[in-house]
Amino acid sequence: MVEKMKDIKSIDEQQKLELVFMPSLISILVHLQEKKGSLLTQEEVEEIRDKAVCITVPTEVHEKIEEERGFSDINPDFVWIEWLDYLGILEECLTATKK
Repeated sequence: MVEKMKDIKSIDEQQKLELVFMPSLISILVHLQEKKGSLLTQEEVEEIRDKAVCITVPTEVHEKIEEERGFSDINPDFVWIEWLDYLGILEECLTATKK
């Protein structure tokens, strides 16, 4: 039994795991921004991310899900920056903060 557990552990250590949001984080943010009727704030975006449902899957499964969806979801580690980029206002926001 101990040998089987070691085998399972070594398999897990070899596989890189990634988060997959269900539904996609982009679709959740789009829906909630439309419902709000104005731009989401950074705090709102981060709170939505923190409360969203996600699963952990091996990288190859994550890639297959993205392929089936037809797009790559927002990286939760960079949710605010990638959300602004998705909206097409990242450059504008970066320029405004430099002034």
